[in-house]
Amino acid sequence: MKKLAVAATQILLLLMIALYWQYDSVETQLFSRPSIIIPRVVELWHGVIGLPPLWRQVSDTLQATLLGLALGIGLGFSIGVVFAEFPVIRESAAPYLNAINAVPRVAWVPVLTMMFGFGLVTKIIMSALIVFLVVFFNVLDAATHAPEHLLRNVRALGGSRWASVRDVRIWVGLGALMAALPSAVALALVGVVFAESLAAESGLGSLMFNAMHANDTRDLMISAIMLAAIGVVLAGAVHVLQSWLAMRLPQDLRGDNHE
Repeated sequence: MKKLAVAATQILLLLMIALYWQYDSVETQLFSRPSIIIPRVVELWHGVIGLPPLWRQVSDTLQATLLGLALGIGLGFSIGVVFAEFPVIRESAAPYLNAINAVPRVAWVPVLTMMFGFGLVTKIIMSALIVFLVVFFNVLDAATHAPEHLLRNVRALGGSRWASVRDVRIWVGLGALMAALPSAVALALVGVVFAESLAAESGLGSLMFNAMHANDTRDLMISAIMLAAIGVVLAGAVHVLQSWLAMRLPQDLRGDNHE
């Protein structure tokens, strides 16, 4: 019953916003209107001169986001856990990782474009880089501060470093990863949009950038709405994944968000 009430309230709010947007004194030169945008969506979906079809642009953005997210999570988690177990490696790499983290994210787009050119690879690497930094620092912090009594128990039983990583640090890192997932997903999409706006010929970021320069509020609002829809879908998927992981993690090994 509660879920039904929440869903009904959300739909009602969406309808109220749409009606206000359509019929109130909203500046159409800045925000357009639903009655203007919907025919443009149909037109863009099939493709217009100078622009790829909208379905392809949505697909390109979503594909780059998912691939960058997977790559960034995989590298960030594995390297974070390994660095937590080997303090010499961790302390040696710390200045370089902090330097990379200190550079504004958007500044990496021109560098990556020069290295990998315009297209999917640049978008994936840009997204993966941002996600990697978020996941890595969260997992590293949690795994480094893993419960000492558990690590002592592993050593007392004759366990190797690999045993400490496998039986303790990975599980603590998974808890931290759960906490970092919502931020990682949002930043993965941000990274793709950054790259598309400056270094791509297709994608919602490219559509938004071109619309801004052409002063076309229809395409600007369409790209923003599509990005919001992708964000909502990904956030829902993350919530399901978090719930699934939470049921499989011991309570005392669930990490907090260390951002």
